[in-house]
Amino acid sequence: MKYTIAVLLAVLLVSVSFSAASEKNLIREEQFLSKGKKRVYYFFAPEGANASTPLPLVIPLLGKGRDAKKAIEKWQELAVRENFVVASPMALGRSGWGGADDGPEFFRGFVESIKAKRAINTQRIYLFGHKESASMAIALGLIESEYYAAVSSNFGSLDTFSYRLIDAARRKIPVAMMIGRDDPFFPLETIKAARDALNARSFPVEIILIPGHDNDYNRGFDLVNRTAWEFLKAHELP
Repeated sequence: MKYTIAVLLAVLLVSVSFSAASEKNLIREEQFLSKGKKRVYYFFAPEGANASTPLPLVIPLLGKGRDAKKAIEKWQELAVRENFVVASPMALGRSGWGGADDGPEFFRGFVESIKAKRAINTQRIYLFGHKESASMAIALGLIESEYYAAVSSNFGSLDTFSYRLIDAARRKIPVAMMIGRDDPFFPLETIKAARDALNARSFPVEIILIPGHDNDYNRGFDLVNRTAWEFLKAHELP
C-alpha cells in the first residue's frame, strides 16, 4: 500500500512538473488594438530566459499572413537553442498583406505590444518573409530601415512595384534572399533583379542558394530557418 502511494505521488509530481514546463513552452495568443481594431498575434519566448533580459526578436511572416501560429511552431525549437523571442501577427484579410490596416504603423504597434510583455533588444529586431510575405518583409524593412536590423526572405523577392521604396530608405538595411537550389520552377532571375536593384543603390544584399532544398518550406523549414538566422544574427542597428 505504501509502495502504491509512493508510486502515485511520484507520477503526480512528474505530471505537475511536465505541466509546468509545458505551460512555460506554450505559444501564446495575444491581442492589441490597431486603428481601433483587435489584432491577433502569436508569441513565444524561451523558457529559461529572464523576462528582464533583452533578447533579439524574429518576426516570421508566412504565405499570405494567415499562418502566424504555424510560423511560430516552425521557429520555436531554434528560438530555444539560440535564445531569441519569436512573434508573428495575423493579416487582417484572408487575401493577405497589403491593405491600409497592415502597414508600418500596425507592425510598430505589434512590436510595442510585445515589448510591453518582455524585454526586447531593440537593436536586433529582424524580419523573415516566406513566399507571398517575402515582398512584404523586404518592403517593410525598407520603409522602417532604422527600426529593423535586417531582413531575410525565402522563395520570394521584392516586387517591382516596391522598387520605388529603395531610394526612400534612410538606412542601407542588410537583406538576404534565399532560394532552394533544387527548385525547377521559381525563377532565380526574379530574385537577381531585386538584388541588382538594391545593390545598385549600395544596399548589402546577397542571394543564398540552399542545396538540397526545393522551396517546400513545410519539409525544409529547419534548414531554411537556420540559414536565415545565421544571416540575421550577424546584424544589429548602429
